[in-house]
Amino acid sequence: MPRDTADIPLSKPAQWDTLARYIAREACLQRQRGRLLACNSCRNPWFGTVSAKLAKDLSTTAGQSVQLTADIYNVLNMLDRRWGQLYLAIQDPWVRPLRLDDYEGSRQRGVYSINPPNLRRSQNLASRWQMELGLRYAF
Repeated sequence: MPRDTADIPLSKPAQWDTLARYIAREACLQRQRGRLLACNSCRNPWFGTVSAKLAKDLSTTAGQSVQLTADIYNVLNMLDRRWGQLYLAIQDPWVRPLRLDDYEGSRQRGVYSINPPNLRRSQNLASRWQMELGLRYAF
């Protein structure tokens, strides 16, 4: 992880501020400035979700019954919209924040351009509460 502009040449030196902000937003990157990243050191945050099922049996005639059900997924988000949110550090594992543009033969190192991914973006569907209603007739 580059410590400063001397650690990594950029094809557009003006991009250094963008790269520095990208590193500063992620604590795991900030802690490892000036070193190679440790394996699996920058991971997605913990995600917890709670689901619930409500069911009510109603008796009908001759031993038959009707069961009404409601399955609620991500109950935490139903209680408070800030809870049960799924955030991913990087959406696509093939996205590379740095791209090799050139090579400085005299200094034997690459020249890069940056393409910082959108960090900690919430996953829309996984972060919303959902409900499934059901009806079962038993005879």
